[in-house]
Amino acid sequence: MVHRNGEYFFQYIIFQVEDQLFRVPKHMFVNHSPIFRTTFELPVAEGAIPDGSSEEQPFVLDGVKVADFIPLLECLYPLKFRTTFSFTLEEWTSIFKLATIYDMEAIRNLAIKSMQPQLANHPSLKVHLAKHYDVKDWLVPGLVKLVQRKRPLDEDDVQLIGLTDALKVAALREDCRRSLDARTWLVKPRGEVLMDFTPSIQARFNL
Repeated sequence: MVHRNGEYFFQYIIFQVEDQLFRVPKHMFVNHSPIFRTTFELPVAEGAIPDGSSEEQPFVLDGVKVADFIPLLECLYPLKFRTTFSFTLEEWTSIFKLATIYDMEAIRNLAIKSMQPQLANHPSLKVHLAKHYDVKDWLVPGLVKLVQRKRPLDEDDVQLIGLTDALKVAALREDCRRSLDARTWLVKPRGEVLMDFTPSIQARFNL
């Protein structure tokens, strides 16, 4: 008698994100997310059609954008064989955010590791992600970079880190530049300050 293999006979789930439907094997969401696993295990009333079982009854992911969901699917279900991922910073950010929301620990850790070098020149985004998605190791280094760099804070920086923190960073930048007026050997020609402001930042931000 022919029977279903216990590991390689997949159930599928149909998600609706914004105005698009996605049909994927359910097991990756079950294995990587306790949130989805618990949700999928909830009993269904007799005669009811489970969400995600058909195009007419999809599992709706409210508040999720297609532009963020597709990179997560590409990470979970690569359409081509690969040994490494080559996502952009924007794509990794989408993966990281959704992995955090859905408690996908392994995917979140992969995103953190992969984003680390890409965030070197994006300190405001690094601070924003550290604050809103609980990556403690990113907060102080991101703030240090904002104080050290030549370019002043702009509207994008303020939007990402918030006005209160932006004012603190601006004050530290002003303090350090006043204190370095007589010590120009500590400043690169382009104006980036080389001093480590970790203690000052920890004190100013109560970290």
